[in-house]
Amino acid sequence: KVRWVSPDLRSNGPVMGYGEYLITAYGFTAEPDYLYVFDKRTGHQVQRLRLAKAAEEFAVVRDRLMVRTYDSIEEFRIRSDAIHKTD
Repeated sequence: KVRWVSPDLRSNGPVMGYGEYLITAYGFTAEPDYLYVFDKRTGHQVQRLRLAKAAEEFAVVRDRLMVRTYDSIEEFRIRSDAIHKTD
């Protein structure tokens, strides 16, 4: 049963569930790349974070979300209230 559908242009890459969130990524050739965080229950978009390149894979290591792109790894800190880009 479908409970909700995200708006267009929110996912064309990896998708990962994490706690109460669903994490997706979107980007296409000449378009900016973003990481999206949705509330699993409601489908409400909680966050949109800029990525340097298109995401290919997600992994969680301790309190970090690692986003592998085709030529780098971007790291985000996972907190109870949000996901934050690390320096």
